[in-house]
Amino acid sequence: MRQCWTFTFLGLVFLIAGQPVQSETETPPFVSGFDRFARHDELEPHAGGQLLISELSCVACHPSQRSELQPKRGPRLTGAGNHLQQQWIREFLAAPQVVKAGTTMPDV
Repeated sequence: MRQCWTFTFLGLVFLIAGQPVQSETETPPFVSGFDRFARHDELEPHAGGQLLISELSCVACHPSQRSELQPKRGPRLTGAGNHLQQQWIREFLAAPQVVKAGTTMPDV
């Protein structure tokens, strides 16, 4: 019985250790206002943080009591079916960062 637990434990260790924490080629989301102003110290750190929270829609999934933190609305999809391929939509929804590097769409 002890040998079974040992193999189970070692299997879990190798499984967890084999998972990358973050891909070396992963592109962070592109937030134009943050890249333009906050990265060059043209915004106070607090304002830069609020800009990121808003643009990345953090409060869409992580509720906040602060009314000034409103999530960014998603894109208008009217007519999207006329120019987007079904396969591309499936792939984008499954792995947005892989399909469109730098997108603010979270990988959920």
